Amino acid sequence: MSAASTLPALLQRNVAERSASVALRHKSLGIWRTWSWRQVAAEVTAVRRGLTAKGFVSGDALVVLDGHRPSTLFAVLAAQAVGGVVSVPSADALAATLADERSAVVLVDDQEQLEQVLAVTVTRRRPLHLVVTGVGIEWGGTSGVESFDHFVADHREAASGDDASGPKFSMTAFVYPDGTTAPLQLDHARLAQAAEDSRLAHAVTERDEVLAAESLLRLPGVHLGLAQWLASGYRLNLPEAADTVDVDRREIGPTYAFGSAGTFDRLVQGIGPRLGAADSRRRQRIERILARGARAGGAGPVALLRRWLLLRPLRDVLGLSRVRLVVVSDLELQPGTVRVLQALGVPLKLFGDANDTRGVIVTEIDHPSRPATVLRHVDTSIAATVVPSTS
Repeated sequence: MSAASTLPALLQRNVAERSASVALRHKSLGIWRTWSWRQVAAEVTAVRRGLTAKGFVSGDALVVLDGHRPSTLFAVLAAQAVGGVVSVPSADALAATLADERSAVVLVDDQEQLEQVLAVTVTRRRPLHLVVTGVGIEWGGTSGVESFDHFVADHREAASGDDASGPKFSMTAFVYPDGTTAPLQLDHARLAQAAEDSRLAHAVTERDEVLAAESLLRLPGVHLGLAQWLASGYRLNLPEAADTVDVDRREIGPTYAFGSAGTFDRLVQGIGPRLGAADSRRRQRIERILARGARAGGAGPVALLRRWLLLRPLRDVLGLSRVRLVVVSDLELQPGTVRVLQALGVPLKLFGDANDTRGVIVTEIDHPSRPATVLRHVDTSIAATVVPSTS
């Protein structure tokens, strides 16, 4: 496998090209903490050293239930740099995953995840190490459990300047055991290529600002978030918590956004109270203005007033004032959501069900006055692969 076709190698490319640039930001207790690409690579190397100290070798699996912290991203890339696989099991597959001798380390993000893992009784010849990435989690004197900071404490000082790519790679980057069928697997080369294709198709650059509103370990976030972050070098922002996403989005003002239909349906529904009651005159007037905004162009004094007095403030409320493209991961976006986003001048791209690995239907809504059209259907082994627009 070539060095350019792995996620850790993409990290190293960013270090070589934009070492001091901001790579990652995470909000904690209301304060944004920042990592440059060089600092991200140093953290990945420290975690890699911690993993190898626990006996983690090529072919082993890092088990992650989910997580939305920088430490989770560092651990994922570190495990892959050693040559390991990241396993993201469903609840039904958790016991079998933990019983697998290849599962060497488990990341837990909160108290519920820790208790869920500790409740599983398995017989193993090899010890299973649990690393807690969240804060405020209690595990008493349970053996085999330690905090992330303790896990890497002895390895940070020697990490700077070390090669985080590692000598060997597993072809598989992620595996998703579900307990019932053959697990979905995503390999490095296809992920890297899909992210590169998406970067070129959407003109994503290191100057883009992105908020990760959904999991970066599951589709579509693993592609449009994690892999594309590494392929394009954009600034990735991790919100403080699930219930602060909308506030953090308004604060960041992302230029590029992705997520499921549910995320954007909820986002648009959230502005309902600002529009007035459904049967009110105010609401009816705004609906008419939005309808005209979806049909009309941007010229003339009336259009300018409409944009600055209504459409622009609504985009600000949604946190989409600077966004130049929104990519939605399935075709189930509510018509009302599409209508509002079109009227607000938000460029949309929709593509097929993120859980469908047989193919992707790509739909582009590239102008408010033009209806959505299906561009093409392609066969692909990566769900949510974005096909470049031909228009």
